[in-house]
Amino acid sequence: MVVNAGLSVIQPFPQVDTQSLLLLGYRVVVLLVILTAGWILGRVVGWLLGRLVVTAGGDSLFRHTSIGRALMKSGYTAGTFSKVVVKWIIYFTAFLIGFDGLGLPLVSQSVDAFLNFLPALVTSIAILVVGLVLSDWIGEFVKRAASPEQRELFYIDIVADFVKILLYFVTITIALANLNVNLTILYII
Repeated sequence: MVVNAGLSVIQPFPQVDTQSLLLLGYRVVVLLVILTAGWILGRVVGWLLGRLVVTAGGDSLFRHTSIGRALMKSGYTAGTFSKVVVKWIIYFTAFLIGFDGLGLPLVSQSVDAFLNFLPALVTSIAILVVGLVLSDWIGEFVKRAASPEQRELFYIDIVADFVKILLYFVTITIALANLNVNLTILYII
C-alpha cells in the first residue's frame, strides 16, 4: 500500500505472466502424475508383499508372538499388516516427492530432510518388528525347553519372561540408535 499526500492508494495485483502460469500448471500436472504413480505402485507392491508373506507362512509366525496375536485380534493377518504398512509408506513417499516437485522452498527443505531420514526410519521399523518377533520366539523357546516339572522347580517361566523383556529392551535400544536418538540415559540405567 502506498501513501500519497495522506491518501491511501491500493496497488493492483502484480502482473502474472503466461510463463509463470505454464510453469505452475506443469508442476501441478507433475504432482498429479507422481501421486497417481505412487498410488498404483503402493497398491501393487503392497499386494505382492502381502501375497509373499502369506505364501511364506507369515500367519503361523504371527500367531506365535504376543504382538502378532494382538494384531490378529484387531483383524490384521501377517499379509494384510505388511500390505498396509508398505502401501502407506509408498503413498506417503509419493506425496512428499510430489510436493517437493512443486518447487516451494519451505516445502522442499522439509521434504528433503524427511526423505533423507526415511531409510533410517524404515530400517528401524524393520529392526523393531523382527526383533520383537524374535524376542517372543526366544522367550517361548526357553519356556518349552524344560518339562513342566522343571519349569515349576527352577522358575523357568519367570526366567523366560525376563529373557523376553530383556530382548525387548535390546531391540528397542537398537532401533532407537538406528534413528540417531541420544541413548545416554539408557546406557546409564
